[in-house]
Amino acid sequence: MLRRLESYAARKGLTVNVQKSYVGTFNAYRNPAAPAFRLYNQELEMRDFFTYLGKLFDKHMNLHHAASHALRSFNPVVK
Repeated sequence: MLRRLESYAARKGLTVNVQKSYVGTFNAYRNPAAPAFRLYNQELEMRDFFTYLGKLFDKHMNLHHAASHALRSFNPVVK
């Protein structure tokens, strides 16, 4: 699938910033045997959480963490 993304981006004259791209897992446990994902021949970092469009996503899809993150972003005094 990532090779198709590379081909599509090349056809449209686009590039994907590998340093800002991550692989997010959405399950309870990270599989140590999971394959490495590569884009433009560079391995993508695996993360248990990431922020996308200002929203926090974690591997458990925990909405409490996302809400807390949103409150801190909106009001930095809240902890």
